[in-house]
Amino acid sequence: MMSDTLLLFLNLAGIGFFAISGTLLGERKNVNGFGITVLATLTATGGGTIRDLLLNKPVFWVEDSIHLLANFVAIMVSILFIRRFPSPDNRYFLIVDAAGLALFNIIGIFKATQAGADLVVALTMGVITSVFGGILRDVICRELPVTLKNQLYATTCIAGGLTYVVTTNLGWNTYICVGMAFSTTFVMRLSAIYEGWRLQIFSQKSNG
Repeated sequence: MMSDTLLLFLNLAGIGFFAISGTLLGERKNVNGFGITVLATLTATGGGTIRDLLLNKPVFWVEDSIHLLANFVAIMVSILFIRRFPSPDNRYFLIVDAAGLALFNIIGIFKATQAGADLVVALTMGVITSVFGGILRDVICRELPVTLKNQLYATTCIAGGLTYVVTTNLGWNTYICVGMAFSTTFVMRLSAIYEGWRLQIFSQKSNG
């Protein structure tokens, strides 16, 4: 059983990582200050908001404003980092995005399970929590959302989610369950980026 303290920590960390990813993409797209705040906030809160509405639960950042505070702190830290190191390497964006993906996946599954959802719904809520903020971020920046590309993205959430569900049902220590689920999603996502792991359903069409 995940404690309220651990859940809050995971939530704040996930918000921080996704707010940073939104800020980094905003800088790359030459978005102004207000635009970066909007972009980062949507990235950090979008998926969780949709999850809570679907589960008919209070929206997490409305219920406790500490989540918004963490979001704004992460934005400010990111801005200071970018001012110190202009045009940061894209790998920073990829790493923090993967970390946010892995954390929000666990939170989505846990909250859905607590609401009485079955396994399929819980895994779906994990994916929704993880990817929808990034979809909003990418659409606003006029980029094809990462989750729609054939590189592994949402699939890593399903793998991490199954890891969390299985280890939890086996009665393992909560921190081990969370750590293994996080590692599964995070490592798979980075492997997809750097090793080119893909989920190719249709054969690629040749030009001409």
